[in-house]
Amino acid sequence: GIIPTHAMGETRAYISGGEGTPVGPDGRCAITRFDFANDHSSAAVVGCLSIGRQGGAGATSSTHGYVAGGRAIHTASSGGTYNCAIDKFQMSDSSNATTIGDLSFGQCDNAGAMSTTTGYAAGGRHPDINTIEKYPFSSDTNASDSGDLICEFAMQMGHSSRTHAYFSGGTPAARATTIQKFPFASEGNASDVGELSRDHVRHACANSAENGYAAGGTLGNQSTVCDNIDKFPFASDGPGTDIGNLSVTKCGQTGISSTTNGYSFSGGPGSTPQVDMFPFASDGNATNVGFACFQNKHGHGHQC
Repeated sequence: GIIPTHAMGETRAYISGGEGTPVGPDGRCAITRFDFANDHSSAAVVGCLSIGRQGGAGATSSTHGYVAGGRAIHTASSGGTYNCAIDKFQMSDSSNATTIGDLSFGQCDNAGAMSTTTGYAAGGRHPDINTIEKYPFSSDTNASDSGDLICEFAMQMGHSSRTHAYFSGGTPAARATTIQKFPFASEGNASDVGELSRDHVRHACANSAENGYAAGGTLGNQSTVCDNIDKFPFASDGPGTDIGNLSVTKCGQTGISSTTNGYSFSGGPGSTPQVDMFPFASDGNATNVGFACFQNKHGHGHQC
């Protein structure tokens, strides 16, 4: 099949940052690798972000992973600060990230998406914003405003088709089923194009060439954790459908896409850094295929 953007990978995934174990700046800045062909046996730490952070907007070019914003973790006990930095790392072993620019606001719980040329960071909180910002992959620079979400959103997740970014779920609670769509070519504002089958907040996102997927997370109340996998089409605006379940209820997982499968990495509650996989070719439940390096929530996913 055709890889729609860099939102689907052929060989391996990288998970950067997150909140979890081991605690402290060293664990929370880690960049770990996961080879699709070998499942969990290949999990390894290969680099580090410029600072430990969680809940930023992840994106991927053909060669690099990016993290925009997020809550910066300075020590194991501090609450951290809301970061505006855009980090970039080469998707190869033993490659640390460098800061290459800034968002307009220090923020966390924003959503990432990507075209073949540009990374996007949408929404977020502290402050609560509806802005969609963009930054080019071709040069290292600050992000600029490219449009707005339909209202202030946080804890939503981003998906990328060949032509559009999609943002699913998130808060406010009344909007936790919303699917928003944003055009790469003309930019401008996002539009409401459908509803998920149920609330998804802090969920794992994935996408095939044809569909977006929202897996697990919490309901809008942020206290009830769910396990269902929702699928919605890119070809036509419309609702999501419940196509299966994760092997366990999880929230705050990192979502990854290969060309054939969606993945849900780690998350919580619980202490097991489980990796679930669900196929794009047929609807059905996910299966546990291994374990990530760390128990981790709110990390950032990249694939190549």
